[in-house]
Amino acid sequence: MKKVLGLAILCVVVGLVVAVVCCHGSGRSVPHGSMLARLRACPLDASGVGRVLAEPLQGDCRPTDCGTNGPWAGQGNKYRSLHLPGPKGTGASNDHQLHIVSFRTAGPDRRDLAMDIVDGDHLVGVASNPAAVLTGPDLVDAEIVLSGPKPGCEHSADPVCQTPQSYYLVIKGYAEKPFWTSCAPGDIDPACAKLPTMTPVYAFQVTTGDGGCAVLCEPGITDRDDDLAGTAVVFRGDVYDDAGKGVKIRSIDGMAPAEKLNSSESDIFNIACYGTAISKLHFLHHTSAAMTTVSSKPNVAERQAILQLLTGDYCGNGDLHTVNGLPLRLDYNHPPHQPAFANVGLNGAQSIDALWSADGTGAVCIGTPRLTDVEAARLPGGDRKAIEQSLVDKITAGCDRAIPRCTAAQRADALNRVFAGYAISANSFAAP
Repeated sequence: MKKVLGLAILCVVVGLVVAVVCCHGSGRSVPHGSMLARLRACPLDASGVGRVLAEPLQGDCRPTDCGTNGPWAGQGNKYRSLHLPGPKGTGASNDHQLHIVSFRTAGPDRRDLAMDIVDGDHLVGVASNPAAVLTGPDLVDAEIVLSGPKPGCEHSADPVCQTPQSYYLVIKGYAEKPFWTSCAPGDIDPACAKLPTMTPVYAFQVTTGDGGCAVLCEPGITDRDDDLAGTAVVFRGDVYDDAGKGVKIRSIDGMAPAEKLNSSESDIFNIACYGTAISKLHFLHHTSAAMTTVSSKPNVAERQAILQLLTGDYCGNGDLHTVNGLPLRLDYNHPPHQPAFANVGLNGAQSIDALWSADGTGAVCIGTPRLTDVEAARLPGGDRKAIEQSLVDKITAGCDRAIPRCTAAQRADALNRVFAGYAISANSFAAP
């Protein structure tokens, strides 16, 4: 058992990465390559994105910014992982036949840029003639040009599908946001002191080559009242593999063969929407990119444990037991980190959802499942204790291993941040 530093999150998002939803509401023909015309056809909610990027760098994390819990794990999303173009990458197509054609500045003096991700999560464009390195706000209005099948045309032999579609991701804003963890006050651990405290966040606007518009990020994965669409962190080093059931993490720093990237994956980067589970892994210092300056970092299995916690994957087999918009708190056992904000902590937790294994196999034990209040609201007048047990039975019926109930001692200790394993998820409502 270890005394762990408090780290929890009021609400968690299971949407892992970006989803691009194409639309053609403008009804106008926009010429290929006409960037200005395309952007006018697809207006950006500048006030919404502006609020996200301009919110104070220090202070509390809004509960809605901390996300909303839900079951979507991003499977099948063709925009989730992309290969860097040459010369820094292979320019290969991803599993959905989408690849980056170019990275370039805007305006009449448009310049091609060599694209790279440095320090794990900083997008960089390198220009020549004259030589220049563009990063941060210097990249505003630069665009990433992609090419791939038209929507619905993947693996299709239909003649209509033989002409590829262009997609344009235009950077419309930039800010640096604080990570949600920090060293304990007075901590003298030199490794913890080297942890990065800020990460870049980019606002994107997405258009298509045929004059259509697109929305970056899956609608409905956040409960904010302003526009989070298009606001994302960009990082490399970890790959989220959904070839089988569930999502498995592999990393540039993986130790076991099943955790390592192969040689063709070292140039893959992720665009993770602000507020989604993958962005939360990053903000919680649970990606290789968030830990580039230290040697002591959560290993791949520990990152997998947090992903399972965020997605309600108790069995560790890809069966998810949660719903969108569900508040959840968490803590994990990786000192010397501690919460950076009051809203990121176990304060107010009243019952234990589950304890989570450090080996990434799922829950160690189950307390009061997070859906208990949801089911009780659906069945007014029902026996809450029976509802709790019914949810436990439903969860464990799909497992290929036995998961015990958390004992009374485990529950009491966990609420005091003392527990075995790696992580804890907790509820803001009391156990029956």
